[in-house]
Amino acid sequence: MDEFVPLAHFYRFLRYWWIAVLTTLLGGLFGLIFSYLHNPVYEAQARITANVDLTKVTKFPVERQDEDLALFNVQVAILDPQTINNVIQAASLQNIVLDSNKLLKNLTIEKKLAFWDLHYRDDNPVVAQKIANLWIEEAYKTILVMKDSGKIPSYVTLQGVTPANTPQTPIYYQFTWLILAGGIIGLVSGILIIEAMGKRL
Repeated sequence: MDEFVPLAHFYRFLRYWWIAVLTTLLGGLFGLIFSYLHNPVYEAQARITANVDLTKVTKFPVERQDEDLALFNVQVAILDPQTINNVIQAASLQNIVLDSNKLLKNLTIEKKLAFWDLHYRDDNPVVAQKIANLWIEEAYKTILVMKDSGKIPSYVTLQGVTPANTPQTPIYYQFTWLILAGGIIGLVSGILIIEAMGKRL
């Protein structure tokens, strides 16, 4: 087994430095091409605020598990088939063509204490905002219907909806980051090529 000599590797790198530079430039170029071939993805966030009002509890004790299950109905309302159908119909009135598969594929639901955040992604920031707001509005209507029908306990209170703003920065395929990532990959590849050449020589 050959002994690792750092100085020898350093001199080898200095001798073939142009390979690392070339692969770095090629990697950056690939990242640039990739950024042009893939549209950036934007994410809009809308929010429903729901909590438990203990003053409205009629039967004690209320276990934490019961509270969680009651609040989980917010997510149930967001994913309710009727809610999704209403979103698709409302979007079609704004000339946005959608189906349930595309909606669910681009959706993320995040719970933070009393907040339920609906994240919707699209390559058009305006469309992302519109769908997020349509969806949160339809989900809120569904929650009210569920409360009226008794499916959601009366002690679950709704503080309203926070609409999404138009996202300004993409979350995927950012131009500069793709070039930087391609350059780093190219640099590492160049170093590996130089190492492989040294072993072969």
